[in-house]
Amino acid sequence: MTDPQTLFAGLAILVSIASLGVALWTYARSRVTGLQPVLILTYDSLTAWQLRNVGNGAALDVLAAERAQDGDWSRPMRIPPLAPNSQVNISPLGLPNVFELACCYCDIEGRVYTSKCKRDLSTIEKGRQLPTWPEEQIERLWVQPKAS
Repeated sequence: MTDPQTLFAGLAILVSIASLGVALWTYARSRVTGLQPVLILTYDSLTAWQLRNVGNGAALDVLAAERAQDGDWSRPMRIPPLAPNSQVNISPLGLPNVFELACCYCDIEGRVYTSKCKRDLSTIEKGRQLPTWPEEQIERLWVQPKAS
């Protein structure tokens, strides 16, 4: 028969190992969320569509696009990097009555995310959910045609 002290010591070792595992997992997860940008698409009647970073990290390589209800993704637009708590007006996209808007972006470690807004339902997914376009087909937010 096993000695109760030995049994208790073995149980303490198992609890310590499990605690270490949980601590390592929590550290790794907080490291990611500490750097993760979270872009949301918002709309108001004065400024139209805004892209806002409500996350903790910078959003890099930001690309937005729109889609009609019965169409493919179109009008890809490069957006300058977005710092945490910053926003940019993307009103050239989303009008009139676009079915869905989306943007893909990455954090400073290259992890890619996609934010979508479809019928006022917002989602954020891991990975790139937009097609890849040749650079010459991508508009630049900061180079918009002048109104005549």
